[in-house]
Amino acid sequence: MMRVLLAAALAMPAVVGGSPAAAQPAESAALPVLHPVPHHVQRTGADLPAPDEVAVRFGARVDEPTRDALTAALEEAGVRVGPEGFPIRVEVAGTGPAEGYRLRVGRDGALLRGNDVTGAFYAVQTFSQLLGAPLPQLSIVDAPDVPVRGIVEGFRGTPWTHQARVDNLKLAGRFKLNNYVHAPKDDPYLREQWRTPYPADRLTGLADLVDLAVANHVTVTHAISPGASICYSDPADVRALIAKMDAVYDVGVRSFAVLLDEASLTTWHCDADRDRYGEPSERTVGRAHADLLNAVRRQFVTERRGVEPLRTLPTEHGDIADSPYKKSMRDELDPAVVLMWTGVGTVAPEITVRQAATAERVWGRKTFVWDNYPVNDYDEATGRVLQAPYTGREPGLPVRGVAVNLMPQAYAGHIAMITAVDRNWNDTGYAPYRSWLTVTGMFGGPVVPELRALADTQFASPLAPSHWAPRAPQLAGRLAALRTGYTGTAEEKHAAVAEFRPYQRMLATMTGPITENIPELSVDMKPWLDALTLWGQALGSTLDGLDARADGDTAAAEQAFAESASLAQRAAEIQTIPGVTPVRGPVKVADGVLDVFLRDAPEW
Repeated sequence: MMRVLLAAALAMPAVVGGSPAAAQPAESAALPVLHPVPHHVQRTGADLPAPDEVAVRFGARVDEPTRDALTAALEEAGVRVGPEGFPIRVEVAGTGPAEGYRLRVGRDGALLRGNDVTGAFYAVQTFSQLLGAPLPQLSIVDAPDVPVRGIVEGFRGTPWTHQARVDNLKLAGRFKLNNYVHAPKDDPYLREQWRTPYPADRLTGLADLVDLAVANHVTVTHAISPGASICYSDPADVRALIAKMDAVYDVGVRSFAVLLDEASLTTWHCDADRDRYGEPSERTVGRAHADLLNAVRRQFVTERRGVEPLRTLPTEHGDIADSPYKKSMRDELDPAVVLMWTGVGTVAPEITVRQAATAERVWGRKTFVWDNYPVNDYDEATGRVLQAPYTGREPGLPVRGVAVNLMPQAYAGHIAMITAVDRNWNDTGYAPYRSWLTVTGMFGGPVVPELRALADTQFASPLAPSHWAPRAPQLAGRLAALRTGYTGTAEEKHAAVAEFRPYQRMLATMTGPITENIPELSVDMKPWLDALTLWGQALGSTLDGLDARADGDTAAAEQAFAESASLAQRAAEIQTIPGVTPVRGPVKVADGVLDVFLRDAPEW
């Protein structure tokens, strides 16, 4: 699993949407860095020495996963448990907002009080981020803004490995995500072979994931996508759908989604549907979809104990304009069915309160956002792993939940994923670039500078306000400073180049440190790391050329610039890994920044 190592407080300015903003208020500088950022944190005294021993007491309602989580956090921090240690009390109060908690640390001990069982688990997750350093005396009152905060394995391309799913579920629990939607589009048993029973080994693997999810207070939502071939009027197809869901129910899944996003609005798959509904149209297909979902709810959801409300992703999922399809669904779909919506556009640059309210009106129910970021399975994202922070979502969205659709590169998606957690937990306290700095600090461990530099080269996003720009803000700023400094005397030019060289060397040599310290990420990003090595070497040759030009050695400068161009050409030819994403192409590394600099610098 990608290592989660807690960083010290970051003395860097907050940035909103990739643009520098004012630094955090002075009074927050003394507060510990916590993620997601709690709603209310107050210092109540000076730091206490890090405890070597703690005495732990659990209330009767505290569940086993919460007890295990605290035990694991103490072991990770090297803190032993004994009768005379620093007192820690964990309990469930039974009052207050769902999944909320209160946490107090003082000289007399620590009190972790959950509003409910999950809230107690989340209090432990926050407390675990305080261990391993002097304990701050503080008081926290916290609860999530978005009720369901999820991740979706819903991309086109190679589905995640079982280990990647395990690691993402553990990460979800640690950072207060509570839903995982299993919906890989290239899983044949989910789409083309949706009628075919899962093999026994698939069900065993799913059962293991359910057990792990329960241990992390995460609900597994299993999706099935029959829309490309189902006959809505055929009772046998409805029975086949329910049988497939029953098999998954038997291994512990209690949340289900029937995805209809790829169903046709102009074609039936059997004559019986034409006989029953008439010619295919938005209105008639909407009726058929409502009938199918109502049947599944009636015959499956209500007949089995503990099943959560059924979800669907409708065929029209990327707009808020009323239509005959939406009217049919609005009028005929059972109000208990949860409708997922991607915002305005399959990849929505922004989602506003007004848009969400309009979606609620046209669908006749509060929606659940299936958010297609940082997924990269479409043409515009070809060659990219998207590691810019989550942006463009207005605070206070009136929705039932938000689940972000991740990339086939399961570990490369963690940066965007965990910034999304921060926003959906505390939407008014969310500062995107501050969150990005915190997350890269937590994941980087001993290679924080390298991880930040790598992620900066993938700082691309289709979301507002940047919408694919600016790219690589950290590198762009350093290159701008180099350009400004490369004026005046030869000594001043050499000084500007010398100041930039350590960063250039880090770009050219980071593959080793990243591979050693974050091996899963290095596998996900191998083509990008290979290309970055060459781009970094090209950058070094350009710096050599600038130094030679400052000395008046035109021949040496031209030779260095030619070498740089050759290296850049090799870097630009490196391709994405075949089969991982459906569209293959050259990898992009700080495009629009690094390549432009290498093109322009010889003309200085």
